[in-house]
Amino acid sequence: MLQVAALTPESVPPQTLHRCLQIPEIILQVFAEVALQDSPNATLAALARTCRVFEQPALEYLWADPGLNTLQYILSCFPAGLFADSAHSLLSRDIQRSDWARPQRYCNLVRTFSVSHRVTHKQLSALAPTCPEIFLFPRL
Repeated sequence: MLQVAALTPESVPPQTLHRCLQIPEIILQVFAEVALQDSPNATLAALARTCRVFEQPALEYLWADPGLNTLQYILSCFPAGLFADSAHSLLSRDIQRSDWARPQRYCNLVRTFSVSHRVTHKQLSALAPTCPEIFLFPRL
């Protein structure tokens, strides 16, 4: 089972959820079952948007193994207008540290990185010099 460090009894608001959903182990078991579905991503994304208590465990499962398009998904998290082309290989401006806020959050959740033929050296070269961390995907 995936370990979700951010979910503790103290992080579950007592009056906003049914009593059974105030138990972190039950929440984690629900997400583990959802993750076993044939196509769990839409459900996990919806659960992540449902409430703060569900957000972190849903994102942990959603981003643990994003599939062959991992880098494309990360690139799409950067601010609009940063890339001059739809392939995300040409920058329209320098990447600022603040541009990394959302992509880095998701990079930190990735546990499996798969590469498709669409990943180019240009894309990785554009990110590498500005990455705020030593590793783009620290949990690999």
